[in-house]
Amino acid sequence: LLLLLLVPLLELSMPPSLYTISLAVQALQDLELRSRTLRLFVSSSFLDFQQERKLLHEKVFPKLRKECEARGLILTDIDLRWGLKSHTGESDVINACLDEVSKCAPYFISFIGSRYGWAPTENDKLNCDERFSWVKRYPDHSITHLEVVNQININVSFFNTTLLSK
Repeated sequence: LLLLLLVPLLELSMPPSLYTISLAVQALQDLELRSRTLRLFVSSSFLDFQQERKLLHEKVFPKLRKECEARGLILTDIDLRWGLKSHTGESDVINACLDEVSKCAPYFISFIGSRYGWAPTENDKLNCDERFSWVKRYPDHSITHLEVVNQININVSFFNTTLLSK
């Protein structure tokens, strides 16, 4: 793969700079790291399941990380309770949540309980990224609900394109 990245550089009339070669090597390392990284999205309404999330982060994820490391993998848990800025706009919250779910697929945990959580307004949904335009078909649904639907859409798409095409 490194050779494939460097071939275009070798076709130049001038030899590539050390900086250019180092960028190609860095890109290769980043690609390999991403292919060995399991991103696991944790979904629930923000106020529910505090104890369960704490248990995941203190007990389960450390053990799971060790198991992954023993197999040459890296586990990264994504819990947006700590990652969204207070000045983030509502449509940005939708985009950020659904984008992270997409990046983590197929690794997804959802806690569903008695609280429904924050439900974006129809106006909030109007400014969503085009990839998530489908959210407009879910009026009055919470962001947690939309995260689950997004994950289901990804799984169905994977099933249809990968498994059924064989």
